[in-house]
Amino acid sequence: PGKRVQLSKWIQLLLLCPEDSQLGLSLRDAASDPSPFHKQLDLTADVLGQKAESTLRSRAAALGWFATWMLAQGLTPADVFPVQEAHLYRYLTGLRYDNAAATKGTTIMAAVVFYAMVVGSRGSEEAANSLRCIGSAARQYLKKRQTVRAETLPMWVVYLLELSAAHAKNSKVRLGAGYACLLTHGRWRNSDAQAIEEMQEDRVTDEQGRLVDGTIEALAAEVKT
Repeated sequence: PGKRVQLSKWIQLLLLCPEDSQLGLSLRDAASDPSPFHKQLDLTADVLGQKAESTLRSRAAALGWFATWMLAQGLTPADVFPVQEAHLYRYLTGLRYDNAAATKGTTIMAAVVFYAMVVGSRGSEEAANSLRCIGSAARQYLKKRQTVRAETLPMWVVYLLELSAAHAKNSKVRLGAGYACLLTHGRWRNSDAQAIEEMQEDRVTDEQGRLVDGTIEALAAEVKT
């Protein structure tokens, strides 16, 4: 379902200027089909279906930002695609002067290359290969702050969390400490833990049925760690 949504977004983008690519022309012709959307979805999946959902999402989003900026400049939808080198350079320059996110320039460049080389936009190749556009995006990326790792938790703090998770009388304290232990031992961020789809417990109990040991395995999708 997720990839279907992303393919639908690409259909909308390509129909802004169908004459720019063979896929766009095919999508336009499919509009007369008895089931036009299904036909268009099949055509788009044949070209882009092998690409990862995250790739389709990020490339479409970047081109969407570019299109929004173009329309805000008073240009028409027909002016958005194919991507003109002069328009792309103005957009990149504006990003730099507006102190946009450091990766936004390289993201739009990757999207334009994808649009030109993978989708087959004949009119966007000059923009994709423009040295000044590539250089402008690279200059913006150099502003990116270096990632600084947080200091490691001292062992006594980890031990205190484990004791609290196992023996605290207050259930909220046990829950919070247990969650902290999950993040610490799993080397996860909070956002990673929110992506957990499945958890499996392996409990070890004594003769009285009290928990004395065990492990937890968690399956999380689309996380960086």
